[in-house]
Amino acid sequence: ESLAQYRTTGWMPTFDASRAARMWAWENFPDSPITITLRECTYWPQRNSDVFEWVKFARYIGGSRRVIFIRDTDCVGQPFGFETCDEASLDLHKRLALYRRAKMNFFVMNGPASLAYYTKDIPYAVFLTSAPGYPCYDPTWLQRFLGIDPYGQFPWATTRNQRLIYADDDYEMAEETYQEHLK
Repeated sequence: ESLAQYRTTGWMPTFDASRAARMWAWENFPDSPITITLRECTYWPQRNSDVFEWVKFARYIGGSRRVIFIRDTDCVGQPFGFETCDEASLDLHKRLALYRRAKMNFFVMNGPASLAYYTKDIPYAVFLTSAPGYPCYDPTWLQRFLGIDPYGQFPWATTRNQRLIYADDDYEMAEETYQEHLK
């Protein structure tokens, strides 16, 4: 329905974080970090983020920019080798405020990614990984249920700063996507 509404009128609803969450993001992330949202679920594990590849990518950009991992809610409080933001994992308003504050947000296709890809202003790269047995990443399914042309983008997305990436979430694709974003 959102896509049909947009194509008809050019208008779409926006998600807004609470004022308190926006203030929290400005105070805690004045440097506009890079976020990497991890999917780490026990169900449909083939859809999960490749944590090894994301950590490798974070090491690559970590020297030039702050990197924040937003972990799956089931993993909050567990040890991790990089900076995490448990508050954003648990609080939808803070998560949204951090996404808006970030220089770039990286995801595999998951629920939290919709906070970014249903906007015109949050920069994102969402990886649609190969997930055997899971139909929702198939281009035909995406066209039927989301209205996206095969291997296409949401019509409101800016091609450089808002992109669906039809590839696995590996270091090389993340680096290439990040470099494209910097241009």
